[in-house]
Amino acid sequence: MSTDSRVVAAELSLGSAPLNRTPAMISSLTRAAIISVAAVLAACNAVEPVTTYEQVTDPATLYLALTADDPAVNLSTVEPYNTVQLTATPRNALGEPMPGLPAPTFHLLLDSDSDYVKLTSDGRLEAVAATPPNGVAIVIELGVPGGARHIDQVHVSIISDPPPQIASLEVAPPPPDSAKRSMSYVFDPNVQFIFPAAFRSRISRARVLDPDGNAVEGLVIGYRTLNPEIALVERFPFVGNRVMFSATRPGQVAVVAHTFAYGMRLADTVMYTVTWPTLQLIYTMSKLDGTPTFSPSDVRIASSGLVIWENLLPGDSVDVTFDDTTNVADPSLVPGPGATACNTMSNDPGSYGPGPQCGSGNMMLPIGTLAPDGRPIGSTTIQMRQFPVPGVYPYHSTRTGAAGRVIVTDDPDPNALP
Repeated sequence: MSTDSRVVAAELSLGSAPLNRTPAMISSLTRAAIISVAAVLAACNAVEPVTTYEQVTDPATLYLALTADDPAVNLSTVEPYNTVQLTATPRNALGEPMPGLPAPTFHLLLDSDSDYVKLTSDGRLEAVAATPPNGVAIVIELGVPGGARHIDQVHVSIISDPPPQIASLEVAPPPPDSAKRSMSYVFDPNVQFIFPAAFRSRISRARVLDPDGNAVEGLVIGYRTLNPEIALVERFPFVGNRVMFSATRPGQVAVVAHTFAYGMRLADTVMYTVTWPTLQLIYTMSKLDGTPTFSPSDVRIASSGLVIWENLLPGDSVDVTFDDTTNVADPSLVPGPGATACNTMSNDPGSYGPGPQCGSGNMMLPIGTLAPDGRPIGSTTIQMRQFPVPGVYPYHSTRTGAAGRVIVTDDPDPNALP
């Protein structure tokens, strides 16, 4: 905006001045406007420039996470087991500690938890009363100027009795086969019922032991992986004696269990191998233009893995034809989860479609049960095959022209083919 236009704008903003102005009045108003504009321009010149930040590309300098140093804390209201200083470590994109950042702040997840603990903003924690079975949660936060804000939690359990004697914490090393976990993670409710373990793998919880080797029950224990790019664990599960394990890609992963128990810090580590999924789903469905397709068309599974084809096309059947049916096996003939699922589906054709749902080689996905007006009712139809031998298994629908591949491999490289 030019100086003249600013003067006019300033003059027009004086709404209380009479419209029929004399030259003296205009001159006086103009001088006032000029003084006002000059003051505005001077103020603008005094404003400090906006701070800019350069893009961070070095992973060692990128603040990516905040982790509680004691994610699970067990206290007693009996001194000296009633206090602890909580701390947390900011970490970069490599998972390494980042020194020099501001101190994190601590607060209760629920204000009502102040009935059980006293907490200062710098993390000084004092037990006040025994907590409910689920304990209380403390939130840790740290944001950096021009960067991200990250949070973590500490789970706290408090008893009102003198604490038991604590000697050690251990995670039993799993047998070789049990040390393997699959990436399988399936959302379909039909498959959830016949494959409850396909949603998340489970690992055994750690045990806290007394000096005689007996388990000390009721303690909270935290869990982390040292390779979060491969797998994560839910640190504070309340599902029986199990810990949920969610893998995102194949590889080796170390799971650490640790706890602060009545003045002692305890930890143990166990190694797991994550494989490609042992179960994958492929849907037959329509694209936006109505063209039938397989989604996803390509899937990757571990050897002896299972693939389920589920028909979502209303009132339409679809064939699945393999270029080579060798080693496209019948899951019902191999003892294990596949055979169990086949038995479950064969006993409930109303939910999974007319059987048999399991077999070998090529298959036909029939239409679901139809209402009198032709609309499908109930569930979709399912067919399942097992692939015991590594290889690439191309398939297609002769009728629709849709195509895809089943890639069976134990190589963790996502780009490698058998």
